[in-house]
Amino acid sequence: MQEVAERTGLPATRRKWYAVPGWWGLLILFLVFLTGISYWIVGPVYAVHRSLLSLGRNASSVQREVHSFGGPASAASSIEIYLKMPWVDADQKCGAADLLGACEVHGVDPLVLLLGDDDDEVRLRASRALDNIGKASIPLLLQNASSPNVLLRRSIASALGSFKSRDSVVALCAFLRDDDEVVRNYAITSLTGMRESAMPCLIQLSRDQEVRVRRSVYVVLRGARNARAMSLFVRGMKDQDVGIRAMAVRGVSEFGKGAAPHVPLMVQLVSDEAREVRLGAVLALGRTAARPKLALPALVNALNSTDQDVRENAAAAVGSFGADATCAVAALVSLLNDDAGAIRYNAIVSLGEIGAAATASIPHLKRMMNARVDELDRQAAREALEKIKKAQQEKQAKDKRPVETPAKPD
Repeated sequence: MQEVAERTGLPATRRKWYAVPGWWGLLILFLVFLTGISYWIVGPVYAVHRSLLSLGRNASSVQREVHSFGGPASAASSIEIYLKMPWVDADQKCGAADLLGACEVHGVDPLVLLLGDDDDEVRLRASRALDNIGKASIPLLLQNASSPNVLLRRSIASALGSFKSRDSVVALCAFLRDDDEVVRNYAITSLTGMRESAMPCLIQLSRDQEVRVRRSVYVVLRGARNARAMSLFVRGMKDQDVGIRAMAVRGVSEFGKGAAPHVPLMVQLVSDEAREVRLGAVLALGRTAARPKLALPALVNALNSTDQDVRENAAAAVGSFGADATCAVAALVSLLNDDAGAIRYNAIVSLGEIGAAATASIPHLKRMMNARVDELDRQAAREALEKIKKAQQEKQAKDKRPVETPAKPD
């Protein structure tokens, strides 16, 4: 500074900053820096904002707007910068998600970030965009499956189900252990759509120590009808948890006659301490309609239950055994006087299904036809009587039919 003062002849204290050569260099560098910021940040931000405004006017122009950036990669990079701006609101994020959905695999990174957004609509639009991109987004979704952001985990558990990929099964099964109930529910829904590929993992989880994990397995298995599912249902009927036993016995009932080997276990559950298990066991015996010597005594006991719903289910279940249910006729007749209309109706229908073996109920059914009861009961009694009389006629015709003896050879 002293050297400059001596050269110019002016005191150093009065020297202006711009008279110092070094400041000009700093100023030039600063201007270059601002130019770079404008090019790398302001430019893309403005371009994305312009595209979002255009997108708002014409939603069908997504592909064209992406190409206006120079391609999917450039568009995704610009949108990712734009999303970091503090003023971006939910509507702009939704528009950005639509644009990213057309950026192919390049849009996956910012879309995954949007899956963890606080706004429900933003997360939904991001999930739809990932669906458009397809299975290419699975690896990054799996990398973020253990994120501390619960909203992100929820979105990932939901998104993985739409791809139905074997690669996502392990992560979805791990979600069944998540502390967040919503995450577990999304994982259950996703796994339900890929039960076959997830079966080995579900078998392993069915032995888990945590009840909620085992329960989730049986929720996923609802409606499954294969040998491996049957083995899991049978195991579930022996579980200590009431909810699992109830789901398992109802799962077995879906197999119909195919569940016949497990009738003894169903009979045990008819006397279970839990009401929902008893209801499920009665329903299962009726749908299976097999091994009547074992099943019918348990159902007759259920007909005399103090629980109205158990009596109602049992009254319907007995009829599925047809003529084999002779031992239940007396109990069904007693239910014709029950206060509950559904129980009376089921008892009437079952007597008709039993057929000729229910002949002893004819006077009671005739009385119901003439009594002041519900029209539905009178109609059911009329139809039951017709079935019983028809079965009697068929039985008489069969008894009178001559027995054909084989002709003797000449």
